[in-house]
Amino acid sequence: MSNDTPQIRQKINVCVFISGRGSNLKAILEACENPNFPARVSCIVSNKPDAGGLEYAQQYKIPFAVISHKDYTNKQDFEQGILDALTHEPIDLICLAGFMRILSPYFLTRWGDNIINIHPSLLPKYKGLDTHARAIEAGDAETGCTVHYVIPEMDAGEIILQRSIEITKNDTLTTLAQRLLGEEHFAYPEAIKAVVEQKFTQHYEPKLDLSLTNTTQGKQDMTDKEVLNGHKEMWASFTNTMKFGTLSIIVLLILMALFLL
Repeated sequence: MSNDTPQIRQKINVCVFISGRGSNLKAILEACENPNFPARVSCIVSNKPDAGGLEYAQQYKIPFAVISHKDYTNKQDFEQGILDALTHEPIDLICLAGFMRILSPYFLTRWGDNIINIHPSLLPKYKGLDTHARAIEAGDAETGCTVHYVIPEMDAGEIILQRSIEITKNDTLTTLAQRLLGEEHFAYPEAIKAVVEQKFTQHYEPKLDLSLTNTTQGKQDMTDKEVLNGHKEMWASFTNTMKFGTLSIIVLLILMALFLL
């Protein structure tokens, strides 16, 4: 950052959402290893338990949650499951990195403009899927990637930055996707830096200060509250046992006294 860049007191906390191999997650994690990078990945969320990107969570020892949309009967309950998980880790910015679920206004309104996404086209061109095929079929001379803020309208949020590459006559869907992926790996960390410079200054304060337990299928293994409740249940069981045992002894003593008389 230049001397004119607003300084933050500490790195912001980023939560990365994934559904697959997590190559952009890896690029963000590698950028975070630079002590001058203004962010850290505080947790990872996946909607697929077999997402390859979860290996990076284990490699970098980062808390993660698997919230499978298949475990919920409707979209709102699924998104509430994610929202519940997010309360267990300090998070300032959500980065969608190959997260293959469209977030509804129910979720987005709870996070405002603190969610960004990367899209494999030069928006506003080619919103949605099959971006490389559409660019090749249209005879475009170039394509690229766009990091943008997420709003309810798909791929229509404010653009943070873009990177472009040439489309050659020999390009196939595979070669074009591979070359563009390298640009995405540069773009996402740069976009996070740009967001920090724009949104988080010396007045920055973390939103939350809790800890996310590794979870699967939207259920936390154990939180402090659950531990406390467990202790209460154990104590109640112990107390009831003692009461029952004491009552039994009293009854036995009374019977013995009557027998001796």
